[in-house]
Amino acid sequence: MSLLIDYTFRIIPGVLLLCALYFLLPKKAFLFKLFLFLFGFILLRDTMTPLGLWQFGIEGPVLWLRFIEDPFILFMLGLVSLLVSVLLYKLFKENLRRSNGFRLLQKEKLC
Repeated sequence: MSLLIDYTFRIIPGVLLLCALYFLLPKKAFLFKLFLFLFGFILLRDTMTPLGLWQFGIEGPVLWLRFIEDPFILFMLGLVSLLVSVLLYKLFKENLRRSNGFRLLQKEKLC
């Protein structure tokens, strides 16, 4: 449990910064907002490594990635991931409808 609390305290400053940037940007900055989501994912992923939530290794020619063996932590990470995914979908459903895939990006000649 203390590992989850430590993880939470390590990601809070970055998540708050990304949220502030997202809400300060104008609605037309669709591509930049998309990059903020990607940076948020990278922040959450890269914070797991120094805490030991997963490990990398090589056995022969095979590269492996193993998560921590604590079922409670795995369950909580999965549950929070599901809740965040549903929350993001609900909050930004209108943007998803409006963008209609890459139509918005093509209109701005970014793709």
